[in-house]
Amino acid sequence: MEQEEEIDKRIFVYPTSAIEENSKKVSYFSFISSLKNGDCNAALKRIHARIDLGCIDSLIEETPFLEPIQKEFYKVMVRERKKKILDCGMERLLKQKAPV
Repeated sequence: MEQEEEIDKRIFVYPTSAIEENSKKVSYFSFISSLKNGDCNAALKRIHARIDLGCIDSLIEETPFLEPIQKEFYKVMVRERKKKILDCGMERLLKQKAPV
């Protein structure tokens, strides 16, 4: 997972969410960063500060039967998805003038 392009594919291209717009599944990034859904915005505000990457890393490390390469993959993907999806959405939400 050293190639940024491959990481970005797994963030912005797939997986797509179960949410559909115009009968087409949309990416998590597109949906969250659009700020179109008030319930999603409220959930983002509620959970964002509560995400503890250290705890998540510990959970991954303590998961039996995962190979070291799998553990590294999961840790990289969680961190990158948080940064590129949730942090980005939160930044946009905080810049938004209208209350949620």
